[in-house]
Amino acid sequence: MPDPDLLRIVTDLKLRYPIVTKADFIAQAGHRPPVTFRGTPYSLALAATLLPDFFFPLDSAGDLLGKATELVASRGLATAPPSTTANRSAPLLGRALEELLGGVEGVVTDTSRAANDPARVDALDVVTHALELVSPPRALALWRAAAAGEFRPEARAAVATMLDHVRAAIDRGDRQAVTSICECLFDLFDHVAPAPVGGWRAQQPPQSAGRPVRPVHPHTGVKETA
Repeated sequence: MPDPDLLRIVTDLKLRYPIVTKADFIAQAGHRPPVTFRGTPYSLALAATLLPDFFFPLDSAGDLLGKATELVASRGLATAPPSTTANRSAPLLGRALEELLGGVEGVVTDTSRAANDPARVDALDVVTHALELVSPPRALALWRAAAAGEFRPEARAAVATMLDHVRAAIDRGDRQAVTSICECLFDLFDHVAPAPVGGWRAQQPPQSAGRPVRPVHPHTGVKETA
């Protein structure tokens, strides 16, 4: 059964199909009133930006509903809020690119993790950002495979390319090159983002015995200590 909130939102929108590109979708959504999902109102224009480029074209309302359902499930929001006691992956901050890549792959392919495991949600975010940046052939199929626990070589190559791109941008001080993808990627390299990171689970770091404690990492679910 489709999520009732998503079904209502998609039905009420009465968009014009086909919607060929993400820009077309944002243009249609831009002047619509806010929508309510799980009791919280959201700007439709902002919500439209969350749909990855490779989800397009949208052929019909049913196509939009199906893809929105997949995206919600990948965020761990299909049935319950993200768990705070789920399995955690090993810390990744400060590691070499190959170790970062291996960490993402390990979480994606760990089928024992619940759908709402924060580390799984965040690893799929990394894959989503990479596929949007690199735009490999059949990106949607690669994303769906990752959501099902299969990290295909093309997806791995896209993540590797993105990680290399982000590290090079940070090294040369080009913060805009990183924020244009997602501010959360700064955390992979233990850098302070220019704005609050990890939009889905941003937290202020508490203090412990005079020593700062990092917030939960947005792509691993790991709480890092300084």
